[in-house]
Amino acid sequence: MKKRQKLGSSVAMLVIISMAISVCAMTVSAVVFTKSTLTESSVEMLAKNAESNAKTVEEILCEGRAGTAALSDAISGFTYIEESRREKFIDNSLERYMFRESELGTALSGVFCEFEPHTITPDNEGFTSYFYVEEGEMWHETATPEDPADYTAEDYYIATKNTNSFTISEPYVYDFDNGETALMITVASPINDKNGKFIGLVGFDILLDSISEKLSASENFESSYSYILSADKICSAHSDGENLCEVLKAPNVRAEQFENAEIYYGKSEKVGGNSYIAAKSIYVDGVDTGWVSYVNVSVADITEFANILGLVIVFLGLAVTVVLSFIVTLTLKKKLAPVNEVVEALERLEEGDLNAEVKVRTNDEIGLIAEKLNMLSSSLREYVSEIKYIIGGISEGNLTIKTSDIYRGDFIEIKRSLETITESISTSMRNISESSNTIRNDISQVSFNSNMLATNSESEAADADKLVVIVEELTGITNNNADNAREIDRLSNNSKETVENGNQHMSELCDAMLKISSDSEEIASIVKTIDDIAFQTNILALNASVEAARAGTFGKGFSVVADEVSNLAKRSAEASSLTAKLVANSQKNVADGVELAKSTAKRMDEIAGEIQRVVEIAGEINTAAETQSRSIETVSNFIVKINGNLQNNVAASEESAASIRNLMDQTKNLDDIINEYKLSD
Repeated sequence: MKKRQKLGSSVAMLVIISMAISVCAMTVSAVVFTKSTLTESSVEMLAKNAESNAKTVEEILCEGRAGTAALSDAISGFTYIEESRREKFIDNSLERYMFRESELGTALSGVFCEFEPHTITPDNEGFTSYFYVEEGEMWHETATPEDPADYTAEDYYIATKNTNSFTISEPYVYDFDNGETALMITVASPINDKNGKFIGLVGFDILLDSISEKLSASENFESSYSYILSADKICSAHSDGENLCEVLKAPNVRAEQFENAEIYYGKSEKVGGNSYIAAKSIYVDGVDTGWVSYVNVSVADITEFANILGLVIVFLGLAVTVVLSFIVTLTLKKKLAPVNEVVEALERLEEGDLNAEVKVRTNDEIGLIAEKLNMLSSSLREYVSEIKYIIGGISEGNLTIKTSDIYRGDFIEIKRSLETITESISTSMRNISESSNTIRNDISQVSFNSNMLATNSESEAADADKLVVIVEELTGITNNNADNAREIDRLSNNSKETVENGNQHMSELCDAMLKISSDSEEIASIVKTIDDIAFQTNILALNASVEAARAGTFGKGFSVVADEVSNLAKRSAEASSLTAKLVANSQKNVADGVELAKSTAKRMDEIAGEIQRVVEIAGEINTAAETQSRSIETVSNFIVKINGNLQNNVAASEESAASIRNLMDQTKNLDDIINEYKLSD
């Protein structure tokens, strides 16, 4: 059986998970809120720090403006003094101011004034007076340079002259006489005549190191530092005493406004990581100088305390989760203890024990479940008892049994099913009984037909055996006829060949007879020639006799020869006549032979045609005999197959008869079984 997880454990797990999620969400929210609040507070501190440094620089620059303006106003009155005393007047004014500033310890390094040519006196090419403090002592330099461009070409001089207003120079490196250098700036105010025309300026040299000493960085962050950038982005002061400005990798990644200070989020090479940078513009009497006060601190430094506090909050959240989980587990375990009894009762019900009862008496939902479970067990026992009663009656053959009215709800379907089963079985039994009677009658008819079929099949099998014998004899005769037909076909072919040879010989005989007739004609011609010779010989003999008679005694010998020649001519004439008769007879016989040979050849052609027809008919007879032989063989095979089927039918009829007898027995048994049931009407 599959091991199941207890409800208490499941509920406790769900509650613990929900609490853990809630605590985690609250913890994360607290950490995020704390980190955000601390970051905002830290950034606010940076902004205030940058603003404080900006105010410090503004105070120094404003003092420089106020001082230069005051000296400018004072010195501009030199026009009312005698020319010989003007330079002394200017020197005294500068010296008194420088002395006072040195006593106060301000950032002022030196004061000076510079004039346009021909201003102090008409023949003066230029004038400058400079008081400064070095190593605690005041020094004075004054000169009337031959080339006034030595100072009139300076940036601060040109800017002040062009704007005719207060100016601040860019930081520059100043070389002291003792070999030391320092970064300083010059602030200057113009000196105007009574017409407002620029005639010179009063300037203050301010050491930027003194400004750096007054810059403050946040003491709460180790990575914090501050610096001042001029309008040209030159580092004018640094809280760490550095003279160069750190370059920002991404100063415009994120910018926020916070208490009139701009907060940048970027990367600083000095810090080596992401940093927050607070910036505050520096103003002098409401005029933007272009200078900016910066305070830089690394993000890690700001978030370090927030991270530590976040870890503390996380650990506290975990501790709260563990404690609450323990309390919830104990509470749920105690509260859900009665559920185990309900589960045990349900398991007994699952195993078929309908006597299972739950002894839980609580007034909550678990007690209600236990009460309903006991009622369910009681109802199931009643249903099982009723079903057992109905099934028992059916098993005893009583199909008239009726169900009670204890069924409720969906269990009414069980009642309907039992009634349907009883009625269905009763109806089936009646139908089986009726079908049994019908089957019995049909079996009797089938048995009669089967016996008749068996008898007929046996008779047909005997006839088929006789027919097989007859067909076999007919097959033998047909095969013999086929053999004779093949022999006739062979002899006909031989006769055809013989007649064809006779025709050829008759043709040759006709040709020979024609040749003999031609030769006879030539012989007749020769005989005619001989006859002509005999006639001429006879005439010659006659002439010889006449001549011999004329010759007398001298002609006796010649007369004898003439007689012999005459006799020879007679015999030749007789032989020629006889030969002519023989040749004529031969020609007549040859002509008759030629006619007879032609007639014979024509008859032989007719015989050859008839023999050809006989050969064709013999071939057709042979083909028909072979076809008949194959057909008879096929019929014989079919008869053998029919005979086998008849034998199978006889066997099947016998088996059917046996099966019918067995079916009759089974029908009788079925009637006996049906008679055991009490069927409802």
